[in-house]
Amino acid sequence: MKNTGSARQATTVSPGTKRSLRFLLSLVRSRFVLFAASVALSVLAEVAHGPGLAAALKLFTGAVLAGNPAQVAQAARAFVLMALVMALGMSLGSYALCRLSEDISSRLRTRILGRILRAPCPYLDSRTSSDVVSCITNDVESAKQAFAMLQQIVANVISLGISLTVLFSGSPAMALTVLAMALLCGLSGALFAGPVKRVSDVYQANLARITERATAIFTGLGVIKSLEKEAALARRFGELSNLQYRTGTRRGKILGTQESASNLAAEISSLLLFLVAGLMSFAGKITPGEAVGLAQLSSVVLWPLAYLGSEWANLHQSLAGLDRVINILEAPQENYSEDPGAGEPITSVQPDAAALSFEEVSFQYSPEKQVLRGVSFEVPAGHKAVIVGPSGSGKSTLARILLRFYDPQEGRVTLFGRDIRSIPLRRLRGAIALVPQDPWIFPGTVKENILFGNPHATVEDVIRASKAAQAHDFISGLPGGYNHVLEERGKNLSGGQKQRICLARALLKRAPVLFLDEPTAAVDAESERLINEAIGNLGHDRTVIVVSHTPEMKKGADLVFTVKDGRVAGFGTQE
Repeated sequence: MKNTGSARQATTVSPGTKRSLRFLLSLVRSRFVLFAASVALSVLAEVAHGPGLAAALKLFTGAVLAGNPAQVAQAARAFVLMALVMALGMSLGSYALCRLSEDISSRLRTRILGRILRAPCPYLDSRTSSDVVSCITNDVESAKQAFAMLQQIVANVISLGISLTVLFSGSPAMALTVLAMALLCGLSGALFAGPVKRVSDVYQANLARITERATAIFTGLGVIKSLEKEAALARRFGELSNLQYRTGTRRGKILGTQESASNLAAEISSLLLFLVAGLMSFAGKITPGEAVGLAQLSSVVLWPLAYLGSEWANLHQSLAGLDRVINILEAPQENYSEDPGAGEPITSVQPDAAALSFEEVSFQYSPEKQVLRGVSFEVPAGHKAVIVGPSGSGKSTLARILLRFYDPQEGRVTLFGRDIRSIPLRRLRGAIALVPQDPWIFPGTVKENILFGNPHATVEDVIRASKAAQAHDFISGLPGGYNHVLEERGKNLSGGQKQRICLARALLKRAPVLFLDEPTAAVDAESERLINEAIGNLGHDRTVIVVSHTPEMKKGADLVFTVKDGRVAGFGTQE
């Protein structure tokens, strides 16, 4: 009973597989013309190799037995023609499939990144960055292989239909024998589809874990070296790598057994087909030439039919990566609906209203993690407010709620008198410039990094923002100045320099609200002084909110709020 259940499970199509196949077919529809061309060229090559070559063999065998040199030459020309058609069809078909597969994989990577960029923060918090990177690289590659496998199956089915039609017209008995043998061969391969899919799911998941672990190690090399943990981490990574090795070996065993079973069944079937053709020739039912041609055609038909089961199992192997791609493509998305009043400055909604107001806001990331408890405060337009408090008190969460990375469970937040939940996301976030605690620098020039805040700004605007951020002097001293190329994560800059470039980027945005989250948390004393000076020199044309745990940031503040244990514990001025 147990073996029967396993066989039934292996040959049935799971809901997840159906979903993956539907998605695969949607990719086909999106590039149907090129897909059809690649299939047609592959079919042309297979028909030349099957019925075409069988006809040439029949002609050649009959000519040799009849001792007719003219017919031998005719058969030779037929061989050359079939070889050329087969080569041309295979070459152009492979090129069309390669172009199509690369186009599909490129579009999938772009779609995945687009979905991730628009996904809400709670969803992003449930995934690791390396998991997404693994999906964009490894899983998309598996999806590309699944697409190529589907094209191969479709082409084989069509060419088999043509070859079987020719075979039935020549010898119905041979055709029925081929179908019987192929059915047995196909079942032997199809029985492996379920086990291959399951072990491939585990393989892809382990591959994502390896990427995640390697990324974590590379980003923390300095700490690892300082703690002398190279050997320990290498050992732990080796354990994960060995787990992947064992999974890959198990998958290889299943695939090897499947291939051996399919090959053995096909070889035995081919031998039987040649015996049937020989017996029919001895009985005088067909000529020797027809026997050779039918045997060749039967063999050509048998092998693709026999391997349809194996191809189906291999398709399941590639569907494991496609499943993970679909999961990300089905990620929830933030609402970026347009605002009917998008052209109107957000500050003019209620000119006399406070720039920012938190009203009895309570928030928790999870039931066990209450962060804010009835927080209320107000910052008038054009004022500088500093929010101080110990680490873990909920200060940084205020920025996440203001930008609607998260929505509070209780209370509301208004921006210039308007509930932020009623403001379309593009307009809301366009009104706020954020300088995060961890400065984000991407590979590119200094100018490109600053212009990211406002791509339409001029060079003069960039320099003006850099001077306001106390960054112009050190930028001018770099080789190439504003055209100096920054490395990944700004590794060729100090922490203070990176933070000042991020401040210049935020100032260039010209948003009415500037939010700085611990801008001096990881900089040296001189950089802290320069950043404080830059913030202090900002005029009253924008509202500035600074989150900090250092008393120095209070200087020049119009308002100071103290947050402790998720509540506003104090309020006043810098004095």
